[in-house]
Amino acid sequence: MSDKTIGNGTLKQHRWVMNEPQIPFSCEQLYCDDNLMVVDKPHFLASMPRGMWYRQTALIQMREKTGNEELSLAHRLDRATAGVLVMTTHKSVRGAYQKLFESRAVHKMYECVASDELARALVNPRRGEQLVQRLNEDGMHRAQFVAVHEGEDARDARRWGLQLSSHIEKTVGIFQAAELGLGDREDADAVGGSDGADGVNSVSMHSVNATTLIAVKPQEQLSEHEKQTLASNPHMAIYQLWPRTGKTHQLRVHMNALNCPMLGDDLYPTVIDRAYDDFSSPLALVARRMRFTDPLTGEERVFHSQIEL
Repeated sequence: MSDKTIGNGTLKQHRWVMNEPQIPFSCEQLYCDDNLMVVDKPHFLASMPRGMWYRQTALIQMREKTGNEELSLAHRLDRATAGVLVMTTHKSVRGAYQKLFESRAVHKMYECVASDELARALVNPRRGEQLVQRLNEDGMHRAQFVAVHEGEDARDARRWGLQLSSHIEKTVGIFQAAELGLGDREDADAVGGSDGADGVNSVSMHSVNATTLIAVKPQEQLSEHEKQTLASNPHMAIYQLWPRTGKTHQLRVHMNALNCPMLGDDLYPTVIDRAYDDFSSPLALVARRMRFTDPLTGEERVFHSQIEL
């Protein structure tokens, strides 16, 4: 550690990482103005310094490329997830953009490659009804079919997706997030674990805190690379996902709950221990599109990732 004096005269420790492993991927700049810098973050690159990673992170990489030490993150993406990452170019505007993400005023659409189990249910009414019934009876989920129209062309408003809701909690030190049993909304604050009159521990029930809309990507929107991906993985499909909330690992947890784990997922359904320099199986998940109203200019902002699945 080294000490560095900051604006208010206090000392801030600056961490130096020795012999940090090299990540052979870098961010591509998608957009930049006086307030924003938007990049395409690759798989395997952490958003910000954490653990063994400092220089090999999107934030520090872009600070070094631009020479702008005031670059800050407006939000974060998991190290395993690629796609649109928004940064602010100076500290005075950071709060305004961070509040957008905190208040869920940013419309996000992700894409992933996963088992075609759900895809087959979405095009088969009987299978779809059976899937929704099963999910609603398992005590862990609430599910319904809804029309897909958010950010899509009018012709796509007739296609259907599955909206899946659950309660997700992530415990520090445990790799996987967990879904907990759901109760009635009026019982959302009930605390379980105490002994009942019959001596049996009561079960804590939880309210929904994670909701995702999931639909199959239309065939006419598939790129040639995506068509090749599906040809090489015949029991897979490409999905579009709209998270209504932002819980840790939410998209991966929900796809796994549907028996559709994402291609390359080393956490769900099973934790796979891979070496830090094993780049052979990236998680097939990309933050594809981000849309919001700029809090400073009032302009509609839309950014698209160019990273292929």
